[in-house]
Amino acid sequence: MHDKGQSANVITYNSLINALCKNLHLDQAISLFKKMKEHGIQIDVPSYTILIDGLCKAGLFDEALALLSKMEDNGCI
Repeated sequence: MHDKGQSANVITYNSLINALCKNLHLDQAISLFKKMKEHGIQIDVPSYTILIDGLCKAGLFDEALALLSKMEDNGCI
């Protein structure tokens, strides 16, 4: 997308993160989540909940709780 002069928005990122989580590619999902901020994309409640859900389904509860804490710190809940 970037090569064609188009930029991704929060919906694009959330869709990709959701697909990665559903296929248990959590390292890639986390990396993409972090890149959202780098690219100036505002992380919203669905962004967090998609990743938290993926982490929980993979049994990564400590990571999910840490992300929930970041969500609170960023004023999303």
